[in-house]
Amino acid sequence: MSQDYFVRRELPVCASYEETYWGIITDPDGNVRDRRQERERHLADIQAELSFINALPTGRMLDIGCGLGFLLSGVKAGWERHGVEISAFAARHAQDHGQIFQGRLEDAAYPNEHFDLVVLYHVIEHVHDPLALLKEIRRILKPSGWLILGTPDFDSGAARRFGANYRLLHDITHVSLFSNESMHRFLRDHGFCIERVEYPYFETRYFNENSLLALFDTSRISPPFYGNFMTFYCRLEALPKLKEKAQGLSNYLSGNGEAIRVFQQDCAEALTALLEQGLPLRFEGEGALLPSALSLADKLAPSGSSATQQASTPEQTATVSLTWAQGTLRVTLQASGSTVQALALACPQDILLFTLLFEDVAARAGSAVFA
Repeated sequence: MSQDYFVRRELPVCASYEETYWGIITDPDGNVRDRRQERERHLADIQAELSFINALPTGRMLDIGCGLGFLLSGVKAGWERHGVEISAFAARHAQDHGQIFQGRLEDAAYPNEHFDLVVLYHVIEHVHDPLALLKEIRRILKPSGWLILGTPDFDSGAARRFGANYRLLHDITHVSLFSNESMHRFLRDHGFCIERVEYPYFETRYFNENSLLALFDTSRISPPFYGNFMTFYCRLEALPKLKEKAQGLSNYLSGNGEAIRVFQQDCAEALTALLEQGLPLRFEGEGALLPSALSLADKLAPSGSSATQQASTPEQTATVSLTWAQGTLRVTLQASGSTVQALALACPQDILLFTLLFEDVAARAGSAVFA
């Protein structure tokens, strides 16, 4: 895996989530199946997840990427069932099992803190921007609510053994590829407490002699195996814990306020000088830091400036680079190949996360971080 949370693949132009995906398909083993006829089979495969849901107090639930509505059909009476499904074909079939919104989650415009349970079961690997999706889930989930997230592990034992023949790579709509380790980081870095993780296999129909024997032939598509799938059971980090964390960060900032003010002032002055020269700015960052680089540069740029992400030649462009090195955030500004300003701020990584990703959480916790 890369140093990012996930490896991204491009979605082929020919990809579709309509009838060719939810109707009659050919699976990685060459079997022709009609997904519409597989309700009982699917319910058996998700028995562990359904048992967990049905042990919870009932409330309002949302199944994101609900497909044909099979999971919604398996929850106990008492749940107010909602689903979101991008496929018009699948959404029509799911209507019998709940209140279905056909489209993208962000377009459904659910109220804040609306759901007691959100299920994201084998959907996030199909999404081009998992972070935006997780932020929206955080917004609509009640503080005491649960998130159940299932996805393949693209760094599992079978994935490493079979390489390009790993069966879950053969779905061309899998575009955001997580590992076990990176999904743990992804959830924890964005405000979720992981209560438990399961790797469904031994209790499923896939645990059989044929699958085990197939592990010896790496020239063929890998069989279903333990660790291919992982299910995370998560809750939003409790507000008292967030307040404690925010207070610690606030204390750190108070003790280092002068250094931070100098850091911000010098960066703003350097950016101003570059903008006054009429140079377009290009922002660079290491791995997942690039979006953070853009956000931080926007914060530091003078009011009314026209700093934008732009590609150009070194002779025509000023470059803003952000890197982490041993707990230090380093900002380097370059123009015409020469360094204009290089500054460093020693601070824990949590500050960057709170500044750029947790602003809403910090505000709720009553702490101003990089105000």
